[in-house]
Amino acid sequence: NLDGLINSDFELIFEDIGYTRGWLDNPGFFYYSGFKNVKEDELRDKKVTKAKRTVPVLQTVNTGVELLRTGKYAFHTEPYTASQVISKTYEDEELC
Repeated sequence: NLDGLINSDFELIFEDIGYTRGWLDNPGFFYYSGFKNVKEDELRDKKVTKAKRTVPVLQTVNTGVELLRTGKYAFHTEPYTASQVISKTYEDEELC
């Protein structure tokens, strides 16, 4: 959940696609003008905008899935997209 991510040690990374850029650049983008989601705003502020970064926030799917392996990142992408990369690159014992 959002509280878990906000309070975690994970660095957040996102697939570099249009709706992610919209969400990062324009809060309320997917709702109506002026809509505020307090938890989304807190997540964006603490884990993206003001976070100390070791890698760029926007990643390709291949790079994002590879960064997941380190256990230091939470990666936002479409489940189908991630599963296509994971099924080709992870060993069975890496899956949970």
